Amino acid sequence: MSYSLVHRTPLDVAGSKTEGLRPVPFEEGLFAASGPQALLESPILEAPFPFGDLAGSWDAVVPQGGSLEMQAQVRAGGDWSPWFSLGRAEGERFFSADRQESGFGWVNVDTLKLKRPASAMRYRFILKGGSRPVLLRLAAATVSDSEPAALGAFRPGPWVRELKGRRLSVGIAAADLWSSPRQGEHLSQLLYGEQTSIMEVKGNWVRVMALEQGHFSAGGKWRGYSGWIRADSLRFGPAPGPNAVVSTRQALAHTGEKTVVFSLGTRLLRVSQSGKSSVVRLLDGSLAEMDSADLSPTPFPVKLNVRARIIKSAELFLGANYYWGGRSGVQADPGLGVDCSGLVSLAYRACGMDLPRDAHDQKLKSAPVSRRELRPADLVFLSGGASSRKITHVMIYTGGDGLIESRQNPGKTLRSSFQERFRKPRSEIESGDILTDYSLPKPRLRRIFFGAFLKD
Repeated sequence: MSYSLVHRTPLDVAGSKTEGLRPVPFEEGLFAASGPQALLESPILEAPFPFGDLAGSWDAVVPQGGSLEMQAQVRAGGDWSPWFSLGRAEGERFFSADRQESGFGWVNVDTLKLKRPASAMRYRFILKGGSRPVLLRLAAATVSDSEPAALGAFRPGPWVRELKGRRLSVGIAAADLWSSPRQGEHLSQLLYGEQTSIMEVKGNWVRVMALEQGHFSAGGKWRGYSGWIRADSLRFGPAPGPNAVVSTRQALAHTGEKTVVFSLGTRLLRVSQSGKSSVVRLLDGSLAEMDSADLSPTPFPVKLNVRARIIKSAELFLGANYYWGGRSGVQADPGLGVDCSGLVSLAYRACGMDLPRDAHDQKLKSAPVSRRELRPADLVFLSGGASSRKITHVMIYTGGDGLIESRQNPGKTLRSSFQERFRKPRSEIESGDILTDYSLPKPRLRRIFFGAFLKD
């Protein structure tokens, strides 16, 4: 087994000790040395398994007369090793580490080989300035229970171009997605661990494709939902494969003195469960403990009623204020909630299903159903007007005449009904009908459609 960590974002190196370094914009890298000598030392990095080998790597600009050295130490049997050098760069030249050995192990051609398995490591960089400051772009390490594989080198060329297409994971409870950096329309939110692909970088902003939120593009293809996100909300690399999903509106996880909050729909890797407590692995490799009642296994158990669970998940937001672009149970303002399609997205995601982000795309992806085929947890779509096919609103059917929705007017997630909204019961409405929507300040004609994502 082998495990690689790559530190490339501000969140990746949060908690690191720094001396003589200044942060640089994300498009440039991590740090630049601000003096003749500088230091970066990572916090303790727990490994997912006991390892016997460690190899390090970096990407940096080392000017003439400057130098950079990477060192590492490991924890084995509760004790910490001395620092081992894993190599150094002087200008454009690389030098392998000299032979080093201690009771913990020895360095062999830039790989630290241990005499007994270790459970954690730390790395540090010592930078010395030359004609210009040393620029550290990336730090990486691979641990293995056998000879570690070499870390992939970055392609030659402009640094920002090298980032395009690379995967980043959201590293905070909910990250906001915007139509443009700093001042733009709030489009959506991404949950902890959601996967993105880099499209463009400007300073400390990254235009990403949210790979778990589908969108039907102008080119006629399904792709991820795109927008701008702050670099300090992202971590480099994919999240560990999940096997559980948060099934409450908010859930707390505890690791040491730190408490982490997760939203409904957050996918996690549960590594163990004992009674009412579960242990999950976080993106930084550390372990956190949380209440087992806040998690559901994925794939979702067949024996459970998925339709009822979708409706129950949507009900967690009843009374919450409408929030344009909202798609999380965790908000900076506790009173804020979700928008109509965000509510649908989260309710289905809590049952292991990824739906497109917007109401119109949800309609395109769903299977059309008739009034008689409509079942609880199916979706009810409304167009913007009688002559428009553009879907601007979505609701979840709850059975009978009932609906649950996040409605812009009166700005709440609430229970409603066909009768209240259209002054007609469901029994008199068919998919494709044109109806008067009386819930609006000025009633207007809209077209209604029914759609389903569940086949049972």
